[in-house]
Amino acid sequence: MRSPCAVPASRQVWPCWWRRPAGFSNRWVPCWALLSSGLALAYPIGLGLAAGAMLFVVSHEVIPETHRNGHQTAATLGLMVGFALMMVLDTSLG
Repeated sequence: MRSPCAVPASRQVWPCWWRRPAGFSNRWVPCWALLSSGLALAYPIGLGLAAGAMLFVVSHEVIPETHRNGHQTAATLGLMVGFALMMVLDTSLG
């Protein structure tokens, strides 16, 4: 017995490779589920890396005066602490 999805393909003039068993697409469902769960984990990690890259560019290119005269470490720590504080305040105060 054929599934309703395979019936229209069998009544048309399609190449042989297009007419596949009805269960062929169901075999790939677990594979796509595993792939999408992996992508769901990679998405926030990628966003975090992009945010870190943007902070790096802002710190070193947009505000270059803070990294002059040997104050690189203090300027970078100040930017990181200030950003973390603003995120905590934004989350807690709504």
